[in-house]
Amino acid sequence: MVQMTDCLGTTSFSLDLLDLLGRIAQVNSFSNHYIQYECDSVGNKIKIQYPDSSQALNAFDSMKRFASVIDGQNVPRASQLLNLERVS
Repeated sequence: MVQMTDCLGTTSFSLDLLDLLGRIAQVNSFSNHYIQYECDSVGNKIKIQYPDSSQALNAFDSMKRFASVIDGQNVPRASQLLNLERVS
């Protein structure tokens, strides 16, 4: 666990012990609110669970590039802003 303390209090970061890159799996804020992260097999964050039980689902294309964010009610909240595919 990694901790950071500032004027508001201490925030702790729990790392995914199975992740060789040590990515964050959970954040506990100074106000004792938890945010949990779930990653796919290549490390992309596919799900974010918020303290109020709401969630955001990140979608990726077949090349594992970010494509969109969908909220818990299946409403798109953001999508890829730039399409950087090579033009032939």
